[in-house]
Amino acid sequence: MLVSCRSLVVEERRDCPSFLFFDIANHGRLDSYHRVRIADFTYPESNFLVADTTVIGRIQDKSFYMKVPKSDAVQGFGIAGFDGASIRDGSEVVVDDGKDFVPLFRFQFRTPAREEQVLIPVELSKDYCALTLRFSQTDSFSAPPGLFPFYLIIRSHTVGIDGLSGIPVRGDFHYRPREEQEGVFRALIPRQADRSLTLEIWAKEGLYVEEGMVGSYNLWSFIQESYEGFSWEAKDLPDLYIEIDFTESKLAVTVQPWISEGGIHYDA
Repeated sequence: MLVSCRSLVVEERRDCPSFLFFDIANHGRLDSYHRVRIADFTYPESNFLVADTTVIGRIQDKSFYMKVPKSDAVQGFGIAGFDGASIRDGSEVVVDDGKDFVPLFRFQFRTPAREEQVLIPVELSKDYCALTLRFSQTDSFSAPPGLFPFYLIIRSHTVGIDGLSGIPVRGDFHYRPREEQEGVFRALIPRQADRSLTLEIWAKEGLYVEEGMVGSYNLWSFIQESYEGFSWEAKDLPDLYIEIDFTESKLAVTVQPWISEGGIHYDA
């Protein structure tokens, strides 16, 4: 696509905007998304772009663009998979307490914008972890169909990601993951700011015991101890599969590859 700024006087072209083209041709993981949001933090109050502009319906073209005044440096970020989250203070992608995180992909950019057209290759980061938790059903512990006796609560001090810096946003995260099938639960969690990621196992009232917390596990420590190479600072967070052997009060953690290039999309 060619974009020009018509002018009868060559010198007046300095007042033309610069069009930033974001190239996502090599990122099939965005194909399932319908929206990518771009936020420009160089000119948030200009007539060219308002921060948190949403670009719709351009993903299939493998590129999208925004226009800014010509400048020596323009900076901002782009996000996809943010539906269900809130954009706070212009750049923080956060979820409310009690809600699951979102399948967030993010990129940031800083570029000279002196020409009328600037091509920006997009390098995405996967800023969420799809967490699968499965209870082992053994001879000594086997719940009748439809009567699985536990539910889970995940807690941490991280509620989101700052789109511009990629730094985790602190806050109270509390989520009760859905039971996808008997004894299998799934949740999305963001990059973690500290060691507070915790799994609580609760007994349901009226089945085997009265309702109450059966056990609490520091998942952050268990993951780090089980997999020396795992890092919450990795460019692309791997997904995690955690098996809970409740009869022996053990947690067995394995790191799984992505199920698809787009990650795991619940409710898709």
